[in-house]
Amino acid sequence: MALPLGIHYLIGKFDTFAGHRPDNRRLPVILLRREIEADPADDAAVRAIVDYQERLCETRDGARRALVPYALIDDTRLRDVEPHIDLLDDLVHQLARNLPRGNGGELKLPRFHTCRAVLRTSAGDGTIGAKRGQLRDGLYLELIRRRKWLATLAQLAGTLGQEGLVGLVRTVFSFFVFGLPAWIYGLWLRVGRGLRWVGPQIPGAGGDFLTAALDLSAQGRYRQDPVLTQRILVMALLRDLQRAARPSRLWIYRLRRQWSFVVLLREVGALGTPSRQFLDTYAYVVRAQDSALLMILGALTGPVPSYAVPVGSDPQQPSAIADRVDDLYRSEPQGSATEGVYVVTLSPEDDDGAAANALAPPSRVVVRPNSFADYVRPVLLPLVLALIAGTTLYYLRPWQQNSCERVETGEIVGVTDGQECSLAAPGRDEELRALEKIVDEQNSRLDPDLPYRSVVFFAPLSARAGNLPPNGLQTLRGVIAAQNWLNTQKKQTGMQSRMQIKLLIANSGERFAYGARRPDSPDDPDVAAKIIGRAAEDRIVGVVGITQSREESLAAVRELGAEDIPVIASSVTGSNMVEDHKSRNYFQVSPPNSRIAQIMVEFARHSDQIRVPSHTSQNADGYRKAVVVYDPADESFSVDLMEKFTEQYSPGVVDRIAYDENDPRQQPGDVAARICRAVEKPRGLLVYTGRSALLPNLFAALEVSSECRTGGIVPPLNVLSETLPKDFIEEPHVLERNYSFVRLFYTGFTDLKTTPLPPTSQKFMDNFGEVFKSLNITPDSDAAGGYDALNVMSEAVDAVYLGSPKTVEPHEVQARLNDPGIKGHLGATGTLNLDSGNKYPPNGPVYVLEPLSDGTQQPRLSCGLLATGLRQEIWFTAHEEFACP
Repeated sequence: MALPLGIHYLIGKFDTFAGHRPDNRRLPVILLRREIEADPADDAAVRAIVDYQERLCETRDGARRALVPYALIDDTRLRDVEPHIDLLDDLVHQLARNLPRGNGGELKLPRFHTCRAVLRTSAGDGTIGAKRGQLRDGLYLELIRRRKWLATLAQLAGTLGQEGLVGLVRTVFSFFVFGLPAWIYGLWLRVGRGLRWVGPQIPGAGGDFLTAALDLSAQGRYRQDPVLTQRILVMALLRDLQRAARPSRLWIYRLRRQWSFVVLLREVGALGTPSRQFLDTYAYVVRAQDSALLMILGALTGPVPSYAVPVGSDPQQPSAIADRVDDLYRSEPQGSATEGVYVVTLSPEDDDGAAANALAPPSRVVVRPNSFADYVRPVLLPLVLALIAGTTLYYLRPWQQNSCERVETGEIVGVTDGQECSLAAPGRDEELRALEKIVDEQNSRLDPDLPYRSVVFFAPLSARAGNLPPNGLQTLRGVIAAQNWLNTQKKQTGMQSRMQIKLLIANSGERFAYGARRPDSPDDPDVAAKIIGRAAEDRIVGVVGITQSREESLAAVRELGAEDIPVIASSVTGSNMVEDHKSRNYFQVSPPNSRIAQIMVEFARHSDQIRVPSHTSQNADGYRKAVVVYDPADESFSVDLMEKFTEQYSPGVVDRIAYDENDPRQQPGDVAARICRAVEKPRGLLVYTGRSALLPNLFAALEVSSECRTGGIVPPLNVLSETLPKDFIEEPHVLERNYSFVRLFYTGFTDLKTTPLPPTSQKFMDNFGEVFKSLNITPDSDAAGGYDALNVMSEAVDAVYLGSPKTVEPHEVQARLNDPGIKGHLGATGTLNLDSGNKYPPNGPVYVLEPLSDGTQQPRLSCGLLATGLRQEIWFTAHEEFACP
């Protein structure tokens, strides 16, 4: 029989959408018919549908294979028993069998197979719970048959014996192969979303899937309802195909599954026939769905369904009906066509040869060819995600504590290498951020092929908003200069006997508030614990810095000592740090308050600038009344130095004035008035033992106080301080210009402004200038102390490296510092000797210096083992000499 005229236009449209599925939408159902007086047995529409399956296949190397997944449904081949179910079984079987090889993978339809298994599974008798359990076990057995690996495990369990130990093993093995998985599978069936839609489809049913499925099981009340059972199976199939059409992005099949799932209905006959019943069910189901991916083509041999919409044609334009079908595939159903079923009437005229030529082999459906590039996204995407995840994990390190944490004061405390996170609070702490960048740059210059160890600079490096920055920043600069010199010098001289030093920065917060665990606030950050937590990964061998004598800093030292991590402190002078603290892990390069108090007393008694002239003195020993200002809340440093000075100043008179730096009720003006009322007239002596950061505020108050200007004091008032404020170091002219009422002397551990400098001090100045030359920063004894602390730590590390180059652990460095210790180390602050018996340098150098407006300073006293390696045992005034204490 000849083909209908112009049918090749229509077949061409079918080819287009069979090979390239439209967007994720509901595909229309197209039924073909031809109204001519001809033999019904030789229906052109039926022939067109049957022959179309040939266009969905190709023959290659003698083998026939499908280009798209398709199924040809022939009612005459279905079983007489439950043909409505047999049709769907046949449809699913053909779709799976005809899935294109190499670009289709395996067609998995878990919802359909689960619902199909319910129909043939008996739930037995008993309570609802018992029935659910039997149904679950039956469904799990069906799942085992579908999953080969589960079936293999089940067979293995069956081969084990039943007696003795083997029987016990079989029982345990069976529990993990069947019992536990069956329970989990049942839980998934009950609470999972994949089959939750089944319950609302069953009249009177509710609850979870297993409960609703009892009505569809072998003895269920709706098991024999052909409409309901087929409707649920169709709904399950459509949901599975929706998932199968768009698998995971990690599969190559996502790119290759661009075809449609084609269903060919050979004959859609009278009402009640299998294909017509399937079409009725499908039309009912999809009218409420936005997406249905079955491309159904059929030959209409029976009455036109009431829900079907005819597609008009123009006899003068054979291609017009094909264009209309093209529009149907590209747009959503509208108006009365909610079911999306359309009837296309083929031309009554026979083909003039054009259709036969157009449809002749090798013409067929064109599908997207497979390409090696299909593997790019599935392979590249996991690699990119792995790279992103690895990079994120590297920087965030979630297995560690948070490296940097913001606390309630607005500060950021923690540990950083200068790159992983910043300890500088945004909008402030700019000095700290600049130092972090330098540390990151110097760490990046380490040779990755050579060994290194990390040393942590641990100190308060920030303050509350509005407070002055701590002296730890200046100490950190000295440590940075030392790292630069050590690693540069080691590269120049060879690395065989020397270890590279990587520097980490740890901020404890103002007043060392978060340096250690606080029993009253156990959830607050513990920076010492952070250092301990990353000691192994970062190869930490020691800690330097500390910089403040406080109970909190001492607690941090003890916490580190519990893990045998050595600490070398600088700028620390509190007596409790070395006199009461006997830990093997603690050392310091600065002298204690007892030594500093000796020097201060010596200077106050004998210096030309301060002592009472002999012709006016009522005290033969030259003692002038001393007014000591101290911070009563700072017991470890300020109170300690005040007590040491008072004790050694005897029999001189000492008047003590408390000035709590954190008490808002104590204003600098009130303290200044008290000082000027108390000091000796006309030239008094003020000894300041508080933190140097508050000294400018006190000087400003003395400058304007009426008590000071009219109380009989002849300026300048001599002030002897333990250290020099940072502002006076960076801007030396400020002292003379703004504070003419006072004359300041201060103690230090090195003299860096008197030329010529000793070689070791000059080396420090050169290295410091090399790192910070662009910042125009003047180093002080705090920076020199930090420089010496890292150099001493590095010397101990190198000594251990020579003896055990494969280890170099913190406890080995600690042992080395204790015995034999560090002997005769020529540092920027003097000659250093440290060991188990000398936690600080014995007879360490102490200077009394007077800053001058031109930026230089005048050494008024120097005693101890100086940076030259010589012991200074006497000091001189204008007319006398005195033995150093």
